[in-house]
Amino acid sequence: TMLLDEPIELRSDAQIQIVDASLLGGKRIEIDPGVASTAMPASAQLRGTLRKSAIDALGDEMSGEDSLVGGLKQAVGKLNRGEGTLAQLFNSPRLHDALLAAVESLAASLEAIRQGRGVVGRLVHDESLGEDVAAAVRSVRSVAEKADAGEGPLGVILSDRVAAGQVRGFIADLATIARDLREGEGTAGLLLRDPETRGQVRGIVADVAALVADARRPDSGLLGALFSDQQLLADGRASLATLREFLERATHGKGLVARLVSDEDWARKVGQILGQVQRAIEDAREAAPVGTFFQVITAFF
Repeated sequence: TMLLDEPIELRSDAQIQIVDASLLGGKRIEIDPGVASTAMPASAQLRGTLRKSAIDALGDEMSGEDSLVGGLKQAVGKLNRGEGTLAQLFNSPRLHDALLAAVESLAASLEAIRQGRGVVGRLVHDESLGEDVAAAVRSVRSVAEKADAGEGPLGVILSDRVAAGQVRGFIADLATIARDLREGEGTAGLLLRDPETRGQVRGIVADVAALVADARRPDSGLLGALFSDQQLLADGRASLATLREFLERATHGKGLVARLVSDEDWARKVGQILGQVQRAIEDAREAAPVGTFFQVITAFF
């Protein structure tokens, strides 16, 4: 029986618990009105549940297979039977020695760091190296900030969709080329995949090498003579010099060939002569005697 100072509106999911007031005893009732949308009927029978005290809960934890004490008993039993890594550490000399060696190695590493040896020791004790590392970190941070701001090639790739698309296209093209090479498509693919094509290329390379070797010998034909015979080489140079002089005179001189090359009037006259000659040949071929051809040429000049 409970006396309330004011009414409590209970919902359908209301909960009532009887709990200990303190460790020394006494009871109190805790009422959770609930949050459901429907109210509890007035004729409903209210049933409370008894919550265990703290001492009873501690006793339950200290007893039973699933309790804390039970778990400790199981762990101690596994240690005694040599089960698990921790038990091996206690019972296996090999694992104990390995762990001891690891601890000693760690101690040696810490001692080396304390004395400033090694990379980590220098980072800890060498101020100049520390400044270099800090400068490198600042440089990386600066590059990252510029990339975030869209500056530089990396920033453009990261922020510009067009540039990023071009890079993706370039990578896709490289992937296509690699796939074609792997599948033996194209000339390079044939070189990589086709033994017959590789043999032909090797033959061509061998022929070129043989040709170069022959060219180095003076008794191996014209190429060898050109490379080795000093007199033939001098004659070739003289011929080239004569040809160059002829071309210069033909281009800038005053002779017949130069006029034919650079003088438009002479070119027109030569064209007229060739036209007259062609017509004279045609006339002579049709009816006129051969002497007519010479009369036409003489009359023209």
